[in-house]
Amino acid sequence: MTGPGQVAADLAVFAESDRLAAIGRAGLGARSDPWFDSMARIVTRVLQTPVALVTMVLPDRQVFPGLAGLPEPWAVTRQTSLEESLCKDVVLDGALVVADARIYAKVRDSRAIADLGVVAYAGLPLTDLDGRALGALCAIDTSARAWSRGELRDLGDLAAACTAELRLRILLAAGGGPLRPGG
Repeated sequence: MTGPGQVAADLAVFAESDRLAAIGRAGLGARSDPWFDSMARIVTRVLQTPVALVTMVLPDRQVFPGLAGLPEPWAVTRQTSLEESLCKDVVLDGALVVADARIYAKVRDSRAIADLGVVAYAGLPLTDLDGRALGALCAIDTSARAWSRGELRDLGDLAAACTAELRLRILLAAGGGPLRPGG
């Protein structure tokens, strides 16, 4: 179980000013981003899952600039509370892969299971230029499943592409200017 001290420490990570500034420079929030929506659709096709998300974890909620397969009302609001988030654990721990969240002690009490139908979950971090996790790319199944090495490798490749896009946006917003070969 997570105690009050751990919850406060977790919230401090989510509220860290440089982390929030990077999310702000990336321009990602609770609205559709065509590039990240396409990445979520690719995840559902490649891993054959009903749901995939590109998330940014904020101090009070997670938002979905990229989503595929998420039902109403989340498909419209493009956000959930942190109590409905497994991606927050990715931000804190670096990755989360579970075959059945209903029995995995770390997350079995998450509201994501009942509210969003999350059973199997595989999430990898999306990081800024300093390696801080800002959010996650995740695949979600509504049934228990063992994730294969190949599936996790494919998810890792797609997470790397999302991270590269995220870092490019942050760099350009910070005045990084045009990128030149060798420069």
